[in-house]
Amino acid sequence: MIFDTDILSMFGKIGRTDLLRKLFPKTSLVICFEVYNEILMAKEAGYDFVDDLLEQGFGIIYLDSELIKEYEEKKIKLRNIHAGELTSILLSMRAGMAFVINDSKAKRFCEENGVGGVFSGCSGEF
Repeated sequence: MIFDTDILSMFGKIGRTDLLRKLFPKTSLVICFEVYNEILMAKEAGYDFVDDLLEQGFGIIYLDSELIKEYEEKKIKLRNIHAGELTSILLSMRAGMAFVINDSKAKRFCEENGVGGVFSGCSGEF
């Protein structure tokens, strides 16, 4: 299961990222490298909730050369989807993993392009 920054931030801000492991005990919880960098930038900016996120030990996955090429092609057309979201979407599509997101534009893209297992935190869908 691949997570985007916004979902992790919500759990981190209330100090309960541990709930993700309780909700999905048999699922591998991962983030893409771009999301990891976003989390580190928040830490550098002084946000303490990031410590709880980093302690959870999410797996970090990277784009390979083929997905980097696809990312470069898609980012030109999809300017309203951020790097972490687009990277997570591409990895989710390749690996067939659920992608947990709270961004309506990214969710709409996923729905239109057959990305399965998209959950939306703001609408309460699970």
